[in-house]
Amino acid sequence: MRFKKTIALVFCLIFVMAIAVGCSGKGNQQANNTENSDTANEQKETKDKWPQGGSIGTASVGGTYYVWGGAWSKLVNSKLPEFQVTSEETGGPVHNVQLIQNGDILFGLCSMPTAFDAWNGERWAKGQKYRDIRVLFPMYPSYAHFWSLAKSGIDSGKEITGHVINLGPAGGTPDTYYRVMFDILGIKPKKIVNSGFSDMVGQLKDGIIDVGANTGGAPHGSVLQTEATDKTNIFLFSQEEMEKIVEKLPCFFIGAIPKEAYESLDKDLPVLQYWNVLITSKDLPDDLAYELTKMYFENLESFSNVYKPTLKTLPKDVTKSVIPIHPGALKYYKEQGIEIPDNLIQ
Repeated sequence: MRFKKTIALVFCLIFVMAIAVGCSGKGNQQANNTENSDTANEQKETKDKWPQGGSIGTASVGGTYYVWGGAWSKLVNSKLPEFQVTSEETGGPVHNVQLIQNGDILFGLCSMPTAFDAWNGERWAKGQKYRDIRVLFPMYPSYAHFWSLAKSGIDSGKEITGHVINLGPAGGTPDTYYRVMFDILGIKPKKIVNSGFSDMVGQLKDGIIDVGANTGGAPHGSVLQTEATDKTNIFLFSQEEMEKIVEKLPCFFIGAIPKEAYESLDKDLPVLQYWNVLITSKDLPDDLAYELTKMYFENLESFSNVYKPTLKTLPKDVTKSVIPIHPGALKYYKEQGIEIPDNLIQ
C-alpha cells in the first residue's frame, strides 16, 4: 500500500513539473513573440519617418554617371520597395552639389575634386561653401593621364610647356584641375584647347594639338583609338611633381594605371587619381543612410554590366574622401572595422 502511494506521488510530481515546464515554454515564447513584435514595430516606425523616395542627379545621357546612377536606382528600388529612387539627367557633379544644397534632390554623383571645392568654396564655388553635402560611399576611381603621338617626342608633364594641349570640355574636371596643376608646377602650354574627348584623336593625328588629356577610366576610349593607328606616349608628372600637387589638392592621391590597360605601357604608370562618390544631404535619416550604404557594398555585382571598376571598390576606400561622411554611413564603416579620420566625422 505504501509503495502504491509512493508511485502515485512520483507521478503527481512529474505531472506538475511537466505543466510548469510547459507554462514556462509558453511564457518564453510569448516573451520572444512580444520582443520580436516590438522590434518589428520599431523598425516600421523608423521607416515611416523616411521620405517616400528621392531623386539622384547623374549627368548627361549616355555618360558613365548617367548609366551608373540608373543602375543604382534600380538596385535600391528592388531592395527597398518602401523607398523609391528616380534617376535624373543633370549638368553633372557641380550641378548635383547645387541641387542637393538647395533641397531639390536627395542624392548626386560627384567627383572628389568637385566636392572638395564645394566644401571649401573654392574655384567654381566662388566663395560659397556647400556644407549640406555628405558622402555615402565611393563609386570608382578615375585616372589622370596625358597622351601624345610617339613621334612628337613629348613624354613628360614638363614637356607640355610650349605645346598645344586639349583639356577636354570647358569647365570639366580635366580642364579645371589641369590648369591648377600647371600653375602649381609652372608649366606653360603654348595654347589650351577645349573640345570633346573623341575630337582629340583626330586633332592629334592632324597636328592641331600636341597632347591630349583626360581624367577617367583606364583604359580610356580616346587613348585606345590613338593606339590603334599610331605609336603613343602615355604619361603624367614625376613622383615629386605629383607630391606637390597632392599637397595643394588633397582631393587627388597617387596611384597607378596597370600596364595591362594600354599596349603602350611596359610597366605600371604612376598617376594622380581621385574617387567618384555618391553624395547626399546631411538631413537624410541616419538609418536610411546606413541601409543604403550596406546594400551597396553587399550588391556590387549589380554593376558588373555597368562599369566593372566598381566591383573592386572596398569600404575602406571611403577614407580617401576629403569631405565628411554621413553619420548613418559612418556606422556601417565602423562595423567593418575601418578607422575613419577625424576630419571625415561631423
